[in-house]
Amino acid sequence: MNLRPKLARRMTAALIAALIAGFASGPVEIQAALGPGVHVGDAPVSARPALAPKLTAAPSAVVLNKAVQLFGSGYSPKSVSGGTGSGGRHQITGTGNSIVTMGGTKLEPPYITYPIDLDDGGSWFVNLLIPGNSSTFSSSGLSFVARDSGGASASASVRLISRKISLDDTENRIGTTVTING
Repeated sequence: MNLRPKLARRMTAALIAALIAGFASGPVEIQAALGPGVHVGDAPVSARPALAPKLTAAPSAVVLNKAVQLFGSGYSPKSVSGGTGSGGRHQITGTGNSIVTMGGTKLEPPYITYPIDLDDGGSWFVNLLIPGNSSTFSSSGLSFVARDSGGASASASVRLISRKISLDDTENRIGTTVTING
């Protein structure tokens, strides 16, 4: 019977407790991570890193039928298993839950092109076209949500600007030239 691993764990715990007692007062939170599938006490340690995805839309104000660039960072990195892209990288596939939505509706071609490939660290970029249709004509802003094949998701918004035109002359005769500004 080998008692060495159990003794080592007890000594390590006692050492940590002594260190904390000497440096901190009050409750202290300790987080331990060993490795994939390894247990600390009775609780398994997950191999999945904590994701903090961020989605940015540029420009922040647009007119209908114009392009918007979406920049994603902190999405599922290659180290998260289950990537559907080349080399096991994650994607926004355009199927199932792995999509980009605008106002809760899935964006489809020709407004966006799927799949969107993520790099090893979980960053990505895509150009999309703001559709000019009945759901966007009366809107003052649009919200986008992007979810990748690893389940990471974030949202961003843009403000819609109304198009404006004006005429140099509000009254003129037939056959004369009028300048339209917009």
